[in-house]
Amino acid sequence: MPEWKPSTGSITLFLASPTSPPLSALDLYRQIWKLDPDKFEKQPNPLAPAIAQGRHSGLTAACAIQPGRIDFRLSPILPPRQGIGIVFPLIEDLARFERALDGVTATIGQGVIAHPVVRVALNLHFLVLKSSFAEANRALAAIIPPEYGVKLSDEEDFVFQINRPFASLEAPNVKMNFLTKWSVDRFQVLTLPVGGVTPVSPTITTLLGSRVAFDVNSIPDPQALGLSSSQQSSILREALITAGKKQKGLGLRVDE
Repeated sequence: MPEWKPSTGSITLFLASPTSPPLSALDLYRQIWKLDPDKFEKQPNPLAPAIAQGRHSGLTAACAIQPGRIDFRLSPILPPRQGIGIVFPLIEDLARFERALDGVTATIGQGVIAHPVVRVALNLHFLVLKSSFAEANRALAAIIPPEYGVKLSDEEDFVFQINRPFASLEAPNVKMNFLTKWSVDRFQVLTLPVGGVTPVSPTITTLLGSRVAFDVNSIPDPQALGLSSSQQSSILREALITAGKKQKGLGLRVDE
């Protein structure tokens, strides 16, 4: 059975309305991860995000703020390139990845975001690289529940998604979407030459990967004023636990 690994994880808070004055991605990064980011990009225009990014617990951590939403993202650190070869980084330590996400939810619960939040979402992606569509399809077919009747051979660009809504056990009257998406995706890796006397053009390599994505998000209640900080944190932690159970239930093997 293939060894799947996390590729990205994100926590999103949807605001009741754009904030005035706008939130600072730089300040919020410092509050969530307790250190300064390595780089900070201001909003180039009112619709584009402001992004603070750095390293935390062996991962790339980023805080992005744009009108109406805040995203906290965790992804692999690009390793130093050694020799010639294609590097497509994945997260090697599942437990560290889960602890980092849980740490974000805990800090959210401390009230670092004072603006009204109407909806929260957790998004997790797991990936295994394959050399052909047939191999990528086999990897997915092995973990798609048989009751869905999905048959795969050498089809290209496969996508299958379902939603299993449920009632939150942590927040009364809050309903949750739980979307699971199986797909075969193409990934492009850009290689930029560094140094050397003879000019060398950049190269783009396309890789194939089998991907399983979990999107667990709360359904906003038009009658409610929003979610309190403690509700945001408890719902997101519930989403983490639920996604973890789903991952194991699918037989999605992720070696720790």
